[in-house]
Amino acid sequence: MMAMGVPADTHAGSGGWPDPAGLRALVAQALRDGHLAEGLGGFALQDWMTLARREGVLALLEWRLRTNGGWDALPGEFRDAAATGVRQAAAQWLVRKRELQRLDGALAEHGLRCLLLKGNALAFWLYPQPYLRDSGDIDLLLA
Repeated sequence: MMAMGVPADTHAGSGGWPDPAGLRALVAQALRDGHLAEGLGGFALQDWMTLARREGVLALLEWRLRTNGGWDALPGEFRDAAATGVRQAAAQWLVRKRELQRLDGALAEHGLRCLLLKGNALAFWLYPQPYLRDSGDIDLLLA
């Protein structure tokens, strides 16, 4: 039996979306190796996209696949969906960057210094581009 193109051997993930057995491992492998599994590993394109979005790695997955070569050989629908995800991630990052600048300026006016923590700090430190690290908040340490 199939639901949303997902093989029946699934268990419920957070939010009720089926968490396909093996798909998470295939996405992780694609992030490591820079290649999609042959035939998408038997999973529907929509399932790959849904999982990558939910895990916050769609932009990173697109970057990894694009920089490793073979991007043009990927299904056009996948390339289009991934590129849209990257544009959304980049736009969100620009908003977050502006907010960080605004906060830093406001705190500095009052003689406070801040240290960027967790996800946003990692975005600058470990990722090729900060927008590749998904984050939903801004964590600061004030001094």
